[in-house]
Amino acid sequence: MRIETSLSGTKKLNLTINFDELVENYAPELLEAFNRRLSVLDELPTIIHHIEDVVKIIRSADSEVEAKETLAVRLNISPLTAERTVSMSLSQLTELSDDILNHERTKILLSLNSIIKEHQS
Repeated sequence: MRIETSLSGTKKLNLTINFDELVENYAPELLEAFNRRLSVLDELPTIIHHIEDVVKIIRSADSEVEAKETLAVRLNISPLTAERTVSMSLSQLTELSDDILNHERTKILLSLNSIIKEHQS
C-alpha cells in the first residue's frame, strides 16, 4: 500500500510512503499501528461532517455492536473507525476538527519520516 499525502498550513509536507516496504524492512508492529491510525484519521472528517447523525445513531442503538455496524454502513466507514468513534466520549467527538486531524496526521508522518531516515543511516 502506498500513501501519498500533502498537508497544507504554515508548513507544506509532501511524503510518499510505501508501507509494504517499510513493514518488511523496519518495525512491523509500529508501522502497522501508524497505518491503522492514518486510516482512521482519513475517515474521521466524515464523522465531523455528520456529527449530529453520529450522535443520534449511537444514542438510539441498542448496543455498541449495533452502533458500530450502523455507523459503518450509513457513513461508509471502516469497522475500525466505527469502533473508535463509538468508544469516544461525546466531548471528544464534538471537539474533533479538521485542524486537529491534520496536526495528528502531520505528527505521524513526521515520525514515519524519522524512522525511515534512522534506518537509512
